[in-house]
Amino acid sequence: MIASITRKDITDSIEEAKAEMELAKNRMDHAATEREIDIAIHAMIAAEKKMDMLFKVAKGCLGKAQ
Repeated sequence: MIASITRKDITDSIEEAKAEMELAKNRMDHAATEREIDIAIHAMIAAEKKMDMLFKVAKGCLGKAQ
């Protein structure tokens, strides 16, 4: 399945994850309650994990292309 993923797909997904991270940071900056802080933290962790996974996929795809 990874072979069918294009460089553009990965790049687009990384950009989307960056936007999710920025949104989570913005939520953290504007959190008014403990619950909102918790939600922002979970969103940031999820975005970080998504970025890590995408970087691994990108590294794997680039390694196969060489």
